[in-house]
Amino acid sequence: MTAVETSTSAAPAEQANKITWNQPLKPARFATRARNLHFAMALHRRGDLRKAEHLYRAVLKVDRSDFDCLHNLGLLCAQEGRLDDAVRLLRAGARQDPRSPEAHNNLANVLAMMQRHDQAAAGFRTAIALRPDFAEAHNNLANALAAQGKTEEAARHYRQAIALRPAYGDAHLNLGRMLSNEGALDSAATHYRRALALGTRPAETHCLIGDLQRRRGQADAAAASYRQAIKHAPDLVEAWLGLGHALRREQKPAEAIAVYRQALAKGADAQIIHYYLAALGAAAAPPATPRRLVSAIFDRYSARYDRHVVERLKYRTPNLLFDLVVRSLPARDLKVVDLGCGTGLAGALFRPLAGNLVGVDMSASMLELARQRGVYDELFCGELIDFLRSHRARCDLALAADVLVYLGDLGRLFACVHQTLAPGGRFVFSVEAAEGGELGQDFVLQPTLRYAHSAAYLRRQAEKHGFVFEAIEMQALRREEDRDINGHLVILRRN
Repeated sequence: MTAVETSTSAAPAEQANKITWNQPLKPARFATRARNLHFAMALHRRGDLRKAEHLYRAVLKVDRSDFDCLHNLGLLCAQEGRLDDAVRLLRAGARQDPRSPEAHNNLANVLAMMQRHDQAAAGFRTAIALRPDFAEAHNNLANALAAQGKTEEAARHYRQAIALRPAYGDAHLNLGRMLSNEGALDSAATHYRRALALGTRPAETHCLIGDLQRRRGQADAAAASYRQAIKHAPDLVEAWLGLGHALRREQKPAEAIAVYRQALAKGADAQIIHYYLAALGAAAAPPATPRRLVSAIFDRYSARYDRHVVERLKYRTPNLLFDLVVRSLPARDLKVVDLGCGTGLAGALFRPLAGNLVGVDMSASMLELARQRGVYDELFCGELIDFLRSHRARCDLALAADVLVYLGDLGRLFACVHQTLAPGGRFVFSVEAAEGGELGQDFVLQPTLRYAHSAAYLRRQAEKHGFVFEAIEMQALRREEDRDINGHLVILRRN
């Protein structure tokens, strides 16, 4: 976001380059308000924000209605992260020149930075109404709409921005990102390639192409894309992380470990890197997946979650758990809590058994989709153990479908669920099964970044925390890389 310069107040570049400051700034030295503004904008362009602000404010002392000064000072505040001040100044500027599409566009940009997407969208629409061919405003409106989940309308405005300016690389990149989130990988690739051909943020674009290739199972091609990103931006943490993930998928653990350590040196989250290293046997496994990682993954994954897990991964854990519960517990009108409810796939199945159904999940985006499903009486955003400790209402059934794969040590969860259940209540859950040489361990963090648990460990934890084992079954829960992922389906009863 840069200063908007008008034909009457912009300083020529060659003149701006001659400005020097060898003594404390004294605005009174300048003969006129216009000259103060002239120098302020030149300083703003050069990045000397402190002196530019001093002069902008000197102008406003003389004339509080100066549009250029209000507008550019608002942009300067936004550059420095003082967003409330930026909004106040930009609104004042827009009141002085309500016919300026740039004023409405820039004000809306700051509102979008503040996550006030409804207000931002209204501002972008005003800018477009004033200038229908304003490609940047179409792109910005699309961003605001996409942030609200209004993807069809967002796609129309991205495409309108591209129609107005075919070489608009940012619009191609943004549309590609949204299409990728929706699972339209071929269309996303087309727009990424176009952005790359236009030279738009090559490091980021190569990284996004790598992400897309990795999702397609093209780990070798993804690794090449991430390496290209690193060539353009050697300190880009996302590229190092993506390369580590691709090498892990290629089953090149030694190389992946080295790359993850490079990501750590570049500033990646130490807790998350430790988790990745633990999955490759290069560090001790933590008791659980880092919360930040879980919420970030599922916020990004939410738009395509249902289609991906059902169609591609053949995910059937909710159905298997439901069948197990119906055979073991034919009662109806139960108070049910769905732990890690996600988009509500399990909740939709269990709704006929529930007089009251509560869902909790760490991902706000997943919860929004669960809300749209319309099967829950209440939804809560938060970590499971925190929720259980604060949720005082007793329930008859606690459900955790494909959730315990993000927890290694189950002791605290079992204790909290026991306190939440009414006497005789059931805890129904799935875990991935520890196999082969892992059977001697209570739990293991796998290279897939998911925990697997042994049946013996589940039995010990159940007994320790006051549960009776009612049922345990081994089933294929889903598929991954053309093989079945086996797991335990369990029903525990609270004493």
